[in-house]
Amino acid sequence: MEGLKAEQITGGGFDWRMPRVAGAEVSLDRSVACEGKNSLRIRFNGKENVDFQHLYQYVPLKPETRYLLKAHMKTNRGDDEEWSHA
Repeated sequence: MEGLKAEQITGGGFDWRMPRVAGAEVSLDRSVACEGKNSLRIRFNGKENVDFQHLYQYVPLKPETRYLLKAHMKTNRGDDEEWSHA
């Protein structure tokens, strides 16, 4: 599984998909990265309460196989968090 690429989110094939979301702006940030060269930035306009769950990717997986999903998150308050789920 590949991380988010710096070129763009194309929304086709097995690439990341990101539909437009009212109240949120999504972009790649090349100035901050936990691993790799960039990260995903999500800015909320503060005018609505967005239940953000819109970024996704189709990934072919083998049955009866364990996988580890890992993510890092940083808020504008400077809080760093790591999240993982097996």
